[in-house]
Amino acid sequence: MTFTGKKCVLAVDLLIVVDWERVLLIERRDWGEPGKLYLPGGHVDADNRTCKLLPPELRNPPDPSVRHAAVREGEEEVHLTLSVDDISAWCWLDRIGRDPRETEPNEDRRVSKCFVAFCTSEQVADCYADSDALESVLPYIDALTEENLGFDHWEAIEKLQKEQQRLKDFWSKQLYHNCARLKQANASQENMEPAIRIKWEGKQAIMIVVPVSRKSNFEAPIVSCPFCGQPCLPPLKD
Repeated sequence: MTFTGKKCVLAVDLLIVVDWERVLLIERRDWGEPGKLYLPGGHVDADNRTCKLLPPELRNPPDPSVRHAAVREGEEEVHLTLSVDDISAWCWLDRIGRDPRETEPNEDRRVSKCFVAFCTSEQVADCYADSDALESVLPYIDALTEENLGFDHWEAIEKLQKEQQRLKDFWSKQLYHNCARLKQANASQENMEPAIRIKWEGKQAIMIVVPVSRKSNFEAPIVSCPFCGQPCLPPLKD
């Protein structure tokens, strides 16, 4: 017997983080609460090229993958051009009743895979709302609350806020690393206070050895302190 009840439909959302300070969100044109903010996103497209129930302009090819769908939605809704290599899996958004359309008798339940893209302000400088997006905004990450977000998109933002705080806590300790082994190795030098500063460039930790003379620093990319082995953790959990 053919099943005629409601089904689950796969969707995607895209969390666009800008300079680790802001996030690119939209106000929705349809099926959104006024004043609420949303992640750009939509359905994963099936192959509709031969579907005669649709007008010719809507007979779209399929998305090769959910990652491709997320990239496409980012392009359509905020005109942000990305590749599938630019995004990473972030979380599932699958709360029952998350989408108000679920209450409609002929509407299916929507389950969304959320991806994250870390961008610079230059990359989003020319972004603007289009398609299902009515307006685009760039609020500060730490200024958002659950009341600001529609659907269950707060779950993605809340995870981002926790990760942002984790990074602040970590790098506040790591930015100035007094290496005990380096001190010991140079203990014979009078008033020796060698230190290692660590900065982050993209996905690479850079060690700066601050010498006693303070005349010139030595910089080198590292994954851990070469003197004591203290690791430099990446800024984002994969």
